[in-house]
Amino acid sequence: RLVGSEMCIRDRPKATALLSTWQGAASEAAVPYQNEEGNTNEAGTWDVAAASRNLSAIHLQNADFLASPAAFDKYESNGLPSADAAYTYDADATAAIKTALMNSGAVAIAYFADQSTPDGAQNGDYFNYTNYCQYVDVLDASTIQNHGVSIVGWDDDYSSTYFKTGKQPPANGAWLVKNSWGSGWGLNGYFWLSYYDRTIAQVTSFQGESADNYDNIYQYDYLGLASAMQFQPQDQETGIANVFTAKGNEKIQAVSAVTLVPDTTVSVKIYKVPADAAEPVPNGAKLIAEQSEVIAYSGYHTINLDTPAAIAAGEKFSVVQVIKGGDGSWYTPVEIGADASSQKAVCNRGESYMIADSTPMDMKDALQAGVTFGNAMIKAFTKDVEPESDAPLLQTFDYEAYDITDTKIKSETVTVDSTSLILNLPAGTSYIKIQNPVLSDSADSDTQLTVKVNGNAYTLGNSIAKADLIKENNETAVVMTTKSTPDGTNTKDYEFSFICDLLVLKADSDNVMVTDARGYLPASAALTADKLNSGATFDAVKTA
Repeated sequence: RLVGSEMCIRDRPKATALLSTWQGAASEAAVPYQNEEGNTNEAGTWDVAAASRNLSAIHLQNADFLASPAAFDKYESNGLPSADAAYTYDADATAAIKTALMNSGAVAIAYFADQSTPDGAQNGDYFNYTNYCQYVDVLDASTIQNHGVSIVGWDDDYSSTYFKTGKQPPANGAWLVKNSWGSGWGLNGYFWLSYYDRTIAQVTSFQGESADNYDNIYQYDYLGLASAMQFQPQDQETGIANVFTAKGNEKIQAVSAVTLVPDTTVSVKIYKVPADAAEPVPNGAKLIAEQSEVIAYSGYHTINLDTPAAIAAGEKFSVVQVIKGGDGSWYTPVEIGADASSQKAVCNRGESYMIADSTPMDMKDALQAGVTFGNAMIKAFTKDVEPESDAPLLQTFDYEAYDITDTKIKSETVTVDSTSLILNLPAGTSYIKIQNPVLSDSADSDTQLTVKVNGNAYTLGNSIAKADLIKENNETAVVMTTKSTPDGTNTKDYEFSFICDLLVLKADSDNVMVTDARGYLPASAALTADKLNSGATFDAVKTA
């Protein structure tokens, strides 16, 4: 089921959808507010050069959709209050705007402007042109929002008596508002708007960062929040996903998320998927990042990954989101166009999915009369990284063998010519020490080599007991792993098993022999034997 998004004006969702695609906002210096003749005369030719239409001085990070202080208990389908709607002043909404001003700067709003253009008529129904302040006490078809401005401050003590006689608010307090008509209008370009003005709407805290915060954006949802409709909330867990193909060697730094109600929990999982995958989480998918965040406001948001995820050129990756609102329902922000709004949404196969009961549906297959379905509203942001190297080769390493008296009995440099070797330890070995590994291409063994003994991390130069080395059927005891740079995603394993010669002591022309299988004797041990034919010792042994 679908629900329309009819509003008094659509500037906020349209602006959010546009800015989130990195199409603006441009700086005044790059794209001056003037016609081709170099002035602001409406009769001039107003056109922006094609090369300048997508310039971005900032990248939109968040657009928090705040509540309006003007609340009504009933609305018509066009978004206006019903004729018998009760008005309530929302003090919490006023407090939220103040918080946004302190934390993030100016807050955008739409409102009914008594004078809607710089050179328009000043009818003065609601505006005091002496004090440059306004209070509108009704919201209906005659006072529908017609202008956008920015709240930049406030004064709780701004007197209600300053407003137009006969149109004075019920209490003190006003927003300091910056208009867009230059310093020659109003109070050097500013005016005061009562907290209680009933036309305040589209309250939005736009937050941006410098345009070098990311190198790449992956997206399909150019229509985004400007969509005519949205799916109704779900009463069972339902997710959305987009699948992208990496353009280069990059790290995924963040993803976008759209929330449709306050206090929403967004759970994100990112997978590497096989090149021939036909769904977002197929067999063989590898989870490379996971993040969860509670977002206070509806709107557009950027979720930064605690641990960026590496991807290589040509690899496919999916971003899967489960979005649960503070109302306990699940939301699936997907572009939906409506024929009635002359709006068409488009989705290509393999781009976007809706997931219910662990079963994905390609949005290309979604059909309904009168509407068109587009992409899931998910973007991914990456930074370029240097290409990941191959894992270096393990060329040589040294080991030393010691007997039970800590006497070194062998020192050898092992040339590694295979990924699986069997090393022969000398008789009498009690323990060994491994050290001085040499990797190809002068790779750093401190950062690009790990060693494990029976699955446990080993520090070069420490002792390894013979009992930990000798295994039945020559099973692997030591594994050395080399790693690529910079992220170590490419690895190469070298497996080593060990055998040990037995310490065999002989005497009396080999008629007497002692075998030490447990390393109880030092390697230098010697055996002597005397042949007895008679005597007390002979008799004792014979009797025993």
